[in-house]
Amino acid sequence: MAAYRKLNEADRALILFIYSMETALALAPHFHYDQIPAFVNSFPSQFANVSKYPYVFSIVPTQLDLAKIAMNYISDKSGIKVRRPKVIFVGSSDHLGRHFLDEAKEYARALSIDIGPDVWISDLSQTGEAKAEKHTPPLLATINSYNPISST
Repeated sequence: MAAYRKLNEADRALILFIYSMETALALAPHFHYDQIPAFVNSFPSQFANVSKYPYVFSIVPTQLDLAKIAMNYISDKSGIKVRRPKVIFVGSSDHLGRHFLDEAKEYARALSIDIGPDVWISDLSQTGEAKAEKHTPPLLATINSYNPISST
């Protein structure tokens, strides 16, 4: 916050480049109020609404953009003729990692893609190898029970 104030008040920054999503989220109300354009490496898709956030520019596709690209590819190129394609979202259980899921699932359903149960992976790197081996089989069982791959 102190660095932002210095950049804004003393140095009179014209444009910000913010690499960290967490930093951008914390500073969003400030650069929006100060009307300073901010280029952000990665930002939650709700900030892509230019009518609400006219000073935020993402330099990479949002997670929602990438999910839509993947859903279009699955819908067009899956090669499955017998049934609808199936998708399971696997990812982090933190809020920042799943803010786009509801909209991505609606988009997938509109493309006639079946959506299975979400699989949340806790940070296995902090739990140690023994605990990771203990938690991995139930996650794989959840994925396999949905039968995402078929021999037909």
